[in-house]
Amino acid sequence: MQEFTHEYAYHWFHTPTPIEKAGGLWPIRAGRNLAKPHYKIGPRMIPYFSIHFVLEGEGLFMFEQNNISITPGDFFCLFPNQTHTYKTLEEKPLQMVWLAFEGKQSKSILQNMGVTPFAPVASKVIDEEVRKMLVEFISLTSEVTELNRLSKIYELFSKLIKNSKVSHQPEQNDGSWLRKSIEFMETHYGEGITVEDVAKYVGMHRSYLTSQFSSQLGYSPKKFIIACKMKQAAKMIEEKRFNITEIAFTLGYSDLYSFSKAFKNHFGVSPKHYINKSPTSILLNM
Repeated sequence: MQEFTHEYAYHWFHTPTPIEKAGGLWPIRAGRNLAKPHYKIGPRMIPYFSIHFVLEGEGLFMFEQNNISITPGDFFCLFPNQTHTYKTLEEKPLQMVWLAFEGKQSKSILQNMGVTPFAPVASKVIDEEVRKMLVEFISLTSEVTELNRLSKIYELFSKLIKNSKVSHQPEQNDGSWLRKSIEFMETHYGEGITVEDVAKYVGMHRSYLTSQFSSQLGYSPKKFIIACKMKQAAKMIEEKRFNITEIAFTLGYSDLYSFSKAFKNHFGVSPKHYINKSPTSILLNM
């Protein structure tokens, strides 16, 4: 590591390639340090995301008038254009690894790790496997291919998401089951899923899921699945590129009759007559 005014550090800088930028996430820079006793960064802002992993030592992370202690096993995230400051405790100098990145997937991935701009610190999620991954990533050379580099960062973030979930041990009453069930149905509605499949995915009993879902949204998960199918069916009909049979099979119906019946029950007209209705008919009738 090279000596600087306030630390000993190694820096890795990267210019993302077109292949990396075509994806949802790409690294920008990385490094590791050993802080000197008076180490302090900020107040400042950066234009990208940067996770700082605390390997040893202790310090303080400050943002938006909040002061949070950071200890070994924690990481804190610097969000774009958010003012932050962090410093070490003189008697316990920080040793950190950092990884800066960008991409449209960044916020979602960080949320799955349990960190947001309002709660940017994750506690006790760095284990020995994560430490090895970090050392391996910052050791990558410029000769490594884009796909290898991307696979390493996704593997690291996947492990952090897993560790964060174990650390936080969320309960079903935290509301995450509702978001997960909706996302599951919106993704797989055309694959013949049932309410039982949704309940299994979120770890709830079918009857309890149905009652809680209906209480929260005013309609059952079964009706939500149908509504997802009908919304897509209306869209495909208006595109005029698919026949009714293709649409029925695409949406998981076993035959044209069952699809047409479901469509008419939902919109009040058959698929053949729907195209003559006004665009406002595409609104879901939940």
